[in-house]
Amino acid sequence: MAVMAADDVQRISLDSLIEIVEGGGAIRTGIDIFNKQGRLILEKDVLVTDKKTLLNVKRFGIEDIPIVGSNDGGMWDKDGNPIGGGAEESAPPAAPP
Repeated sequence: MAVMAADDVQRISLDSLIEIVEGGGAIRTGIDIFNKQGRLILEKDVLVTDKKTLLNVKRFGIEDIPIVGSNDGGMWDKDGNPIGGGAEESAPPAAPP
């Protein structure tokens, strides 16, 4: 699932992230995601809980994105438990209102 790109950065396929969100989990990248034209399509501090957000990112031709744990990025299951590397160091997402 993860491809390590640097010390605290792992690149995760969008399909894997969509599966996490479909299962009730959440992700936060910890890094801004831009399209090829330099337009911001996903902010680093947005907690993604809806697969439509990730499908929009995929629409721009992006196949995988980095998750930066040292910048509050991470992946969590439906119970708020961290998934994979990097997420253990960051706090679980706040419960939706």
